[in-house]
Amino acid sequence: MRIFVTTAACLVALSMVVWSYSGVFAASDLTGKWELKGAFPDAGVVDMDQGEMTLKQTGESFTGTIYGRPIKGVLDGSNVRFTVSYEGVPHDIEVVYAGKLIDPSTMKGAVTFPQYGKGTWTAERKQ
Repeated sequence: MRIFVTTAACLVALSMVVWSYSGVFAASDLTGKWELKGAFPDAGVVDMDQGEMTLKQTGESFTGTIYGRPIKGVLDGSNVRFTVSYEGVPHDIEVVYAGKLIDPSTMKGAVTFPQYGKGTWTAERKQ
């Protein structure tokens, strides 16, 4: 009986830890300033400072800017996806970022940038 009670208590405690950890992502708000970096190995770019993003989140959606260019995105749990639009000649370009919110201050994932091909990105929240 004592082993059963101890085991049950441990399982309850463990489930509370897992539940509270997963809640970090659901309650996260991306609003603020982030430093965005990328790497495009196929184009020979290993560390590209893409600049400071300013984001404003409402519900699961967020908008913002980077170098004055518009950002539109969605945060679904820990999954993050956003696009940056570039007006160009002869046509506009959309850069697509998809990844994960690793913790409340770090995002990482894959990016498709027509000029550089496919790569990876990291964004860190600025203080």
